[in-house]
Amino acid sequence: MRIVLENLEYLSSQKDIFRLNERDSGARVRSAMPDRVPTTSLVDEDGTYGRDDDKKTIIEWLLSEKYDNQLSVISIVGMGGLGKTTLAQLVYNDRRVMDEFNLKVWVCVSDEFDVLRVTKTIYEAITISKDDTNDLNMLQIKLKQKLAQKRFLLVLDDIWNENFMLWEALQLPLNHGAPGSKILLTTRSGKVASTMHSTEILSLMPLLEGDSWSLFSRYAFHDGNVHGSTSDLEEIGRKISKKCKGLPLALKAIGSLLYTELSHEQWNGILKSEIWEENSDSKILPALRLSYCCLPSHLKRCFAYCSIFPKDYAFDKEHVIQLWMAENFLTCAHQSKDAREVGEQFFHDLLLRSLFQQSTVDETHFVMHDLINDLAKVEYGKFCHRLEVDDVNNLAKMTRHVSFLRNDFDPSERFEIIYQADKLRTFLPLSMQGHRRTSYTSVLNFISSRIIHNLPSKFICMRVLSLADYFIMQLPESIGNLKHLRYLDLSGTKIRKLPDPICQLHHLQTLKLWRCCLLEKLPMDFHKLMNLRHLDFRETQVREMPKQLDQLKNLQVLSSFIVDKSRETSIKHLEGLNLYGSISILELQNIVSPSDALAVNLRSKIHLKELTLGWCIDNEKSQHDKDVLEYFQPHQNLKKLSIGNYGGIEIPTWLADHSLSNIVSLELRNCKYCMSLPSLGHFPQVIVNYRVS
Repeated sequence: MRIVLENLEYLSSQKDIFRLNERDSGARVRSAMPDRVPTTSLVDEDGTYGRDDDKKTIIEWLLSEKYDNQLSVISIVGMGGLGKTTLAQLVYNDRRVMDEFNLKVWVCVSDEFDVLRVTKTIYEAITISKDDTNDLNMLQIKLKQKLAQKRFLLVLDDIWNENFMLWEALQLPLNHGAPGSKILLTTRSGKVASTMHSTEILSLMPLLEGDSWSLFSRYAFHDGNVHGSTSDLEEIGRKISKKCKGLPLALKAIGSLLYTELSHEQWNGILKSEIWEENSDSKILPALRLSYCCLPSHLKRCFAYCSIFPKDYAFDKEHVIQLWMAENFLTCAHQSKDAREVGEQFFHDLLLRSLFQQSTVDETHFVMHDLINDLAKVEYGKFCHRLEVDDVNNLAKMTRHVSFLRNDFDPSERFEIIYQADKLRTFLPLSMQGHRRTSYTSVLNFISSRIIHNLPSKFICMRVLSLADYFIMQLPESIGNLKHLRYLDLSGTKIRKLPDPICQLHHLQTLKLWRCCLLEKLPMDFHKLMNLRHLDFRETQVREMPKQLDQLKNLQVLSSFIVDKSRETSIKHLEGLNLYGSISILELQNIVSPSDALAVNLRSKIHLKELTLGWCIDNEKSQHDKDVLEYFQPHQNLKKLSIGNYGGIEIPTWLADHSLSNIVSLELRNCKYCMSLPSLGHFPQVIVNYRVS
């Protein structure tokens, strides 16, 4: 560290000696980007497929009189290579659009949002003449005069600017056009669309399979038809087309690459190869890399780390944020915010930039397009290794993260190669179906006991260790050697107890014990895990909370709190916790004084979204239960509430009024003594679940 700092100081002094000036961040990003050909408004309509509905939607918005009293902005948002520009070109050249607007202007903005340059380009397009004015004020006055009382359509293609002040400066003369003037922009970032105050946003989706094949065929076969000598290539071609996952850029590039190749060997080679590698003739990777180059540094590493996931893997946002946190990716920016909040923002930023996409199968999960996954792999491949798909020769001392798909049995020989990476930080088994599991399954996966014992002794730099869903009866005492461990997932294992040395893992942030159905208790010194933020022990045999729970000041996610009879761990310990997500507070019949429930102060837990309150199954009728439940009033941000085995005859006042207006799911289970029910009218959003049993 000392040597690095000395070198930086030396270089800084040299910069001053040679009078080198820092350029603005936009210029630095631009220099790192591959060259791009500026787009124009011309389009090959016969060569476009699958965008008829999108075109119709955009034209309807352009012709609508809904926003005629203001200059409205319509945005087309989507990942690189998806066909945003092509769609804008189709709309721009449509006869109905031509007839609607007095002026039409096309400007390719690209990454450098220079107000003077863009203003000049707009003005020159209108006047069809060159203008040498470099005075922004004079130029904007002339542009204002040209646009006065004219209904215009301005297309701003490929916008990257997220600075509202720059947009506002550009917009000043544009506001003087006639009512009904429109701006149509294309961007990879939903944040840009928001910055530009878009009135309508179209999120462009990949092409459907049939349209993908049509586009691929047009570029891969003579005249776009499969016939004669090429008909036997159709089966391979359809597989290649599917592999492109509806991305027009990939379909065109690969189709063009195969146009002159007529042998099965060459087509099969493309099918099985990583055709987007840097040494390929394909332009796919450089085009997509723009999205990576424009990321700020803190997002680059978060995005690149996701190359640890296989293609088509649907990942959970919370899981990804926990991994980022374990790798210390969330502490270099926004220091005033909690790391969890920073992670939420980073994830949202990558989603807005179309690098993540919401899964079409499960809206709570997210995916990366195959080519975006490959982009991440190219950028981070030397640090991240996937055992199934990566060349074993690429795994070396520099490798920091290893992931793999679980097998029914994973022998120690499978992992021999990873011993070369003695600074390994991540050991992450995955299941392509794992993210869809909602309860225990009977599927058993076995892993060699040798690897279980070797991991703590050979990889002392480990930050992330998962042994989830393996048939493991116990952990070695040497687990305490992993002093840097921050994430430990033992979900679905058969452990009966955690070894005491686990309490020496003072940096541990996440501990997952979900579905450890034989686990009976937590270690006595559990309170020493001072940095623990996430504890999940659902579906275990644990019936006692760890003592001195109130010392875990950083704990934010606690799956359950069980009120015990001994009162050695008071429910009051929940008061000081800034709880997130969901919690189940169970065995409430053991609360002696209702004031203990009041001390929990659930009304202050603004980040709590799901709450389960439960008594024992044989609970009797009790006014005491009514008093306890009355004091458990949650914050109005709560979305899901479940009450089980309640012994009161009345619902609490906070459930009878409309203080919980954000509730979308309400369940009253086995509340057999309750004489009244809350009115649905007080819960306008309860459309998902309202169940009484």
